[in-house]
Amino acid sequence: MPAKRKSNGLTTAARSKRTKNIGLMLTQKSMEIYLAVMLSIFWVYNTNALFNLKLDKYNFVCTATFIASAVFAVLFISALLCGVMTKTALPGERIKKLCTTDIAMLLFFISVALSAYFSEYKEHVIDGDLGRYNGLKLILAYLFMYIMVSYFYKGAKVFIYLYMCFGFYIGLIGILNNFGFDPLDYINRIREDQMTSFISTIGNINFFATFVCVFFAVSFGMFMISEHIFEKIFSIACLSIASGALIAANSDLGFFAVFVFMGVMSIYSFKNIKRLHRYVIAWLTLTLSMKMMPIVCKLVGGHHVLVETLSEFFMYSNYMYFIIGFFLALTIIFAGIRANDKLFDVPSWFYIIAIVLVALCVVAGAGALYYFSVIDTETNIGVLERYLRFNEKWGTSRGYAWIKSIESFFEFDWVHKLFGSGPDTLSPVLGAKYNQEMLKRFNFYFDSAHNEYIEWLVTLGICGAVSIITFIISAIVRMIRCSSKRPELVVFYGAVMIYSFQALFNISQPLTTTLLFLFAAMGISVSRTVQSDWPDMR
Repeated sequence: MPAKRKSNGLTTAARSKRTKNIGLMLTQKSMEIYLAVMLSIFWVYNTNALFNLKLDKYNFVCTATFIASAVFAVLFISALLCGVMTKTALPGERIKKLCTTDIAMLLFFISVALSAYFSEYKEHVIDGDLGRYNGLKLILAYLFMYIMVSYFYKGAKVFIYLYMCFGFYIGLIGILNNFGFDPLDYINRIREDQMTSFISTIGNINFFATFVCVFFAVSFGMFMISEHIFEKIFSIACLSIASGALIAANSDLGFFAVFVFMGVMSIYSFKNIKRLHRYVIAWLTLTLSMKMMPIVCKLVGGHHVLVETLSEFFMYSNYMYFIIGFFLALTIIFAGIRANDKLFDVPSWFYIIAIVLVALCVVAGAGALYYFSVIDTETNIGVLERYLRFNEKWGTSRGYAWIKSIESFFEFDWVHKLFGSGPDTLSPVLGAKYNQEMLKRFNFYFDSAHNEYIEWLVTLGICGAVSIITFIISAIVRMIRCSSKRPELVVFYGAVMIYSFQALFNISQPLTTTLLFLFAAMGISVSRTVQSDWPDMR
């Protein structure tokens, strides 16, 4: 008769009991309700169509996050007490050592707090009402958001699909607005001269472009990892709407972010034929959807409200037929290879070529920009001048805002170089010296650098800029490292990555910057489930 196995005190019943902590379960549910609200209702919420969007989104983020945080804290404490009294699972058992991204997020908030303390505009830095409401209050909300989501999100895909459903709706509304239709009766309420600058439920076309970029990255990621036919179809539908919405946004920063993102993701896609096939299908969907926009517009009896250089090329250029044909041919070829189960793994040298090509494109772009901006500033390069010749007129006068913002930073004393002028206070910094010049040259004032990294440097100083950049880079690196075991991480690091690309030309504000912290937190939470061999992952 075999000897009885010695009990270790963790019988089946005991294990079952340890996993049941009502307080912990309720804490989890409170976070999930909050996350669902922020991925859905937030994007369509408004109090007066497009007129108060900036303030509406700010109030929504802060109110929803602080209420959720209070409920979360009460339930978390209850879970602790419940765990101690009943000897069930404690929430502390889920909390591992802080990772680099956690520390960077905490240091970012501390930097913002110190920036507010040393600011000369103390009455404005709490709300950030001199700019786009990126004040201490909003950053505190982002910190609470990150803490809740990054430790208690379990990776359920339903939240991603919820966001995609609302993204589909918002992108479709933007396309209809671009065709001259206004189903929500938002656009018809604003001045005629503003109708080309505002769109959908996000408002400003540049902010709408940011939303579309992240929506595109999420849809791309879900398409790459989907196994069920309905998931694939829905992801392709979302990619199509995102591609059409890029045309509707008519924003160079949107095209830049998406194409750079797709270039970088070629490295991810060249791992095997399955990924490569889907990657080519995504390119085909992107190019075909943009080319189809004029046809769809005519079919529904609409007209394009605004068409500029890049949008015009993607919709009307005959070169697009060759590009679409190229991706269609590749799609058919890879489909045949997969059907025969041949060469399923892409040769390693193919993967290396992808990395080299991406690096060469980056170097070539930087080299061309340097050459035509510094060495040869006279040669007429036509329409390319708006992209390859950096000066004060570059990027619809973004060059001016960048140059003057950096000049202002170098004029700071050492305290303000470290901690900046205060959260969202670039407007008075530039205005004090350049208001008359801006009014004379542009007939308007710059209240933003139109580059989030430069704005963080000026308003939050070296400490704030370094901490937020560390937050972004460390989050992307961590998620990429863990993605071999959790493939769905491509959705989250793709979203963070594409946001960081468009941030080179855009403005930080609660309408879309919320996406950065939400998807970073979701990705970090999923990455915590991976036991990594890298010591710095902790």
